[in-house]
Formats: sequence, C-alpha cells, structure tokens
Amino acid sequence: MRLISLMSKPVLIAAATAILVILPPLASGETVRLTTGEVVIGDVTSATHSEVVLTAVFPRAEKLTLTADRVDPASHYELLVARVDRDDANQRLALARFCLGNGLFAQAIVEARLTAKLNPSLRGSMERLEEEALESLAQGFLESAKTYVAVEQPERARLYLNSILERYRGTTSAAEAARILRNLPEASRPQETQRITSDRQKQKLRRHLERAQGYVERADERTASLSRHFQAGKDENLLQRAAHSYKKAYALLREGARSLTDDEALNQLLLDTAATARGRLTKTNLELGRLALQRGSILAAEEYCSLACSLEPARKGLHRLHEQIVQARITQRFGGY
Repeated sequence: MRLISLMSKPVLIAAATAILVILPPLASGETVRLTTGEVVIGDVTSATHSEVVLTAVFPRAEKLTLTADRVDPASHYELLVARVDRDDANQRLALARFCLGNGLFAQAIVEARLTAKLNPSLRGSMERLEEEALESLAQGFLESAKTYVAVEQPERARLYLNSILERYRGTTSAAEAARILRNLPEASRPQETQRITSDRQKQKLRRHLERAQGYVERADERTASLSRHFQAGKDENLLQRAAHSYKKAYALLREGARSLTDDEALNQLLLDTAATARGRLTKTNLELGRLALQRGSILAAEEYCSLACSLEPARKGLHRLHEQIVQARITQRFGGY
C-alpha cells in the first residue's frame, strides 16, 4: 500500500493500461445447435445459408466449418437473422425463403411481412409465401388430429381441429378439419331417466353424498385453499392427489345428480356437491396441465386438457390451457407463431 501511495497518477494509469493490453480479450461466444442435438459454442466468424464457420471453445477448442445440413434450422436462422441488414428487403426475402424451405413456417411468415413492409412491390409474392407457410402450419396440425382420430382419442383431435378452424380459416386444411369434426362422435348426453322414489335408493344416495362431501373437504384441506394454491402452482403431487379425491366425489354423485329424487332438498345437495366436485376437478386438471407444460410435457398437458374438456363439453377448446398447448406445439415443431 505504501508503494502504491508513492506512485504518481500517470504511472498508475500507464500500469493499468499495460495490464489491459496483456490480458486476452473476452470471448463473445455464440451457441450453435446441431441436428444431432449437440451444442457447439464459440466465435462465429461467418454464417451464410450454406454453412457456418466458427472457432469453437466448447466442447473442445477447434475451428469448424459446418454445412447447413449439420446445423439445426432454428439455430441457423438465429445466426442469420443476427447478421442481416434489417433495412434490406432482398436479405429479408432470402431469409423468408430459407425459413420456408427449412420448415420454419412461423419465421417465414414474419420475414415475409417484414419484406413486404420494406418493399411494397414485393407484397404480392410475400402474401403467396405467407399463404404457403400458413398452409404448412395447418397441415401439421391436421396430421396430428388425424393421428388422434386413428387411435380413438376424439377429444384430443377436436382440440386441434377447432384450432385449425380458428387460426387457419382460409387454408385447404380447414375444409378437411371441418369435415372430420362433423364425423367425430358428439359428447355423450345423459338419457332421460325416472326420478328416484325408493327410500332405499335415496338412503344410498345420502351415503354417497356424505362420502363425496368428505372427499371434497379432504381435498380442499390437502391443498390448503385451492385458489391460493393455484396462484402458487408449485406442488404437482398434491394436486394429483386432490384431483383423485374430486374425481371420486364426482363419480359418486354423477348418476344421482342426473336422475334426481322426489326430495327437493336432497336434490339441491346432490347438485351443489356434484357441481363443486366437478368444478374443482376441472380447475385441478387445468392447473396440472399448466404444470405439465412448464416441465415441457405437451402430451401430459393434452391429457389434462382433454379431461377438463370432458367435464365441460360446451367449452371444448376454449380453455386458455388449450391455446397454450397449441402455441407450445407450434414452437416445438415450427419455431413458434
């Protein structure tokens, strides 16, 4: 400290400058994802539509020239768009065509719109490119829907068919989606039944009602207030156990609530408890679906969404979770849009 205090300010500045010169510059690495799933990190010196050149530092230090077929298309696009002249319509046009040719349909739409904005004379060709990309997006979801129909999961198929009709209305896939929807089996409707009048049957219903109320109360206690728990959204196992209890409660009362009895007070209790159990079960399934999406399991999210929709047939495909699933599927397959 004494030595430093004796040094003049110019000397200190000169020493600091010398140290900076000696130290190597910090690397500004970029991540390149390969089609194999591997990741390479390093200094990308060149990125064209045909190849990516970089000096890698991970997984090992080496110079690499990666042909386009070795680079994940979405990663390749990220490298290209970072280097494009944002005000050059021709470069944007080339990017739009690159995306369309590599299955990045959402990005192709974005680039086509930006191109048309920069050069209005290209609007016609860009609209055609956008239509082709939208058709490809719709076709991808149509194939998913057809798969669900083939494996006898009509409720999942319905989610995607409705989405095609809503989001991609003008595509040829929408017409086929409408045809498939017309042929899908409707949600089962309760048959007309006579009211329960037997004292023995009513006593059985009261026992079921008491058990169902117990299931609902225990599930509510287990989650320590559902509304607060749903805002926290952090205990999947707890929600699964609660869903099991609500399901048992609703199953106990479902038939009785459909048939009803000649005792209006009992009917009201049956209906109120059944509605509570069904509402809680629907909400729990939706929350479980959101948690499944957070951990990247789209199939599990679809399953929970289908369960929620089966409890609310009038709202099929209208839950916010369904929109989140569709967006996640688009992001997974096409990069998002």
